[in-house]
Amino acid sequence: MKRLRIPLFLKRNGFIIFILTLAGFLRFYQIEEKASFLGEQGRDLLVAKDILSFEKLTLLGPPTSLSPNIHFGPFYHYFNAFWLVIFNFNPLGPAVGFGILSLLACFLLYLTAKNFGFKKAGFFSSLLFASSPLMVRYGQSMFNSYFLVSFSVFCLWALSKFWGKNQNFWLFLAGLFAGIAIQANFLAYGLLFSTLILFIFLKKDWFKRMLWFMGGILLGLLPYLVFELRHIFFNTKGFIVWLTQSGTSHTQVNFFQGLFEAFFKTFYYSLGSQNNFLTAVLLLLSLWFFVIFVRQKKKDALFKIIWIFWLVNLFLIRIYPGELLDHYLGVIYPFVFLWFGYLFAKLASFKGGFVFLLAFVFLVISQLSQFKFTTQSGLGMPWGWNMKLTKESAKIIAEDASGRFNVANLLDGDIRAYAYRYLISLSGKEPLGVEQYPQAEILYVITQGDEQGVLQYPVWEIYSLGPIKVEKSWIIKDDFKIFKMVKK
Repeated sequence: MKRLRIPLFLKRNGFIIFILTLAGFLRFYQIEEKASFLGEQGRDLLVAKDILSFEKLTLLGPPTSLSPNIHFGPFYHYFNAFWLVIFNFNPLGPAVGFGILSLLACFLLYLTAKNFGFKKAGFFSSLLFASSPLMVRYGQSMFNSYFLVSFSVFCLWALSKFWGKNQNFWLFLAGLFAGIAIQANFLAYGLLFSTLILFIFLKKDWFKRMLWFMGGILLGLLPYLVFELRHIFFNTKGFIVWLTQSGTSHTQVNFFQGLFEAFFKTFYYSLGSQNNFLTAVLLLLSLWFFVIFVRQKKKDALFKIIWIFWLVNLFLIRIYPGELLDHYLGVIYPFVFLWFGYLFAKLASFKGGFVFLLAFVFLVISQLSQFKFTTQSGLGMPWGWNMKLTKESAKIIAEDASGRFNVANLLDGDIRAYAYRYLISLSGKEPLGVEQYPQAEILYVITQGDEQGVLQYPVWEIYSLGPIKVEKSWIIKDDFKIFKMVKK
C-alpha cells in the first residue's frame, strides 16, 4: 500500500511539480553568475551586517528614488540579515532568499486559482509565472521593490483561503502580506483599496471584514509606523515636501494617456518579453474576451477579483507622475498571470480549444526563448562581470590592504564601491569612509581601463589624493583589472 502512495502523489501533482522544477532551474541555475551585486546591494548589506552585530537595529529601509528624506520600510534589511546568517555572510544568500520567495509565489499562484475552483487556470498561471523572464530576474537578485510581486501573490492567496473558509484569520494574514508589500514600495497601497472595493461589492459585513484586513496591514507596517511616531513623522513630512515640489502639472489627457501606457506595460513587461507585437496581440486578445465575459450574466469570483485588483491598482499607480519602471507595476503582475491562466483554461475548454492550447504553448516557448543560459553577467553589471568576480576582487584587495586605504570602482555607477566595501569588511579590514578619499595613502581601483586611463579618470575619488602612481596591478579576467594607487 505504501509503495502505491508515491506514484499516486506524482500522478495527482506531477504537473505542478514539473512547473516548480522548471521555475527553480530558471532561477537558481548559475545564480552567482547572474545575480546583481551593485552599489545599492552592497550599501544595503552593510546595513544588514550592522543589524546582525547589534550596532543598529533600524526601523527604516532604503531611501526611495523620490527623496533621501523618504524611506521604505525595514523588512528588506531584516530579510537580508536572515539570509546572511544562513549563508555565513555570503551576499549570495539574500539572492537565494528572493529566489525561494519567487518559487513559493509560483506555487501559491496555482493554489489561489485552485481555491477559487479553477485548477487548470492555476496550472497555466503558474507556468507563465515560472517561465517569465521578468519574474526569473526578480527571483535572482536582491532588491527592495522585488518583494512586491511575491507578497501580492501571498496576499491574494490568503484572500482565496478566506473565500473558501470564511475565517477572519485569513483576512488578517492577507493584510499582513499587503503591509509588507507596502513597506517594499508604497505603490502597493492599491492592495488596500482594491480589497475595500471588493468587500463593498460583496456588501455583507464589509466594514467588519476590512477591520480585520486593516489590522494585518497595521502589523505589517508597525516598525515603519513606530519610526514615524518616534521621529515626528519624518518620512511623512518628506513626502509632503516632495509632493509640493513635484507640482500637479499633469493634465487629464496626460493622465488617461498614461493610464493606457501603464496598462500596456503590464503586458509588455510580464508576458510580452518586451516585444511590442506580442504585447499588442495579448492586449487585444484580453480586451476581446473581457468584453465577451462581461456580457455573460454570471461572472465567477476569480474573474471579478482579477479585474477589480488589476484596474484599481493600475489607476492608483498611474497617479505617480514619474516614469513607470517595471518593478513599480509588480503589484499588478500576479493578476496578469492569473488572467491569462484563466483565459486560456476557458478557451481550451471550448470547441476548437486545441488551437488556443497551441497558442498558450507558443507563449510559453516565446518566454523561454528569451533566456541566455551562457550569459555570466549580473543585471546592470558590465558584460562579463558578476558577483563571483566581485568577490574574487574584494579578496585580493583584502589580502593586500594595510594602513589607511580606500577603494573605488570604475566598472559601473558605484564609484565608491559599496559592494566591495561590504566584502572587504568581512575580512576584518575596513576601508576609509566614502568622504575620506583625500586621507587615504593607498587606493585600490577596479576598472576595465589601462593604467594611463585610471590615472586621468576625472572623478574626485581619484584626483583628491593628489599626485599618485600605480604601484601594483592584478588582472581578474580579460581586461578587468585592479590597480593599487599610492601617493608619489
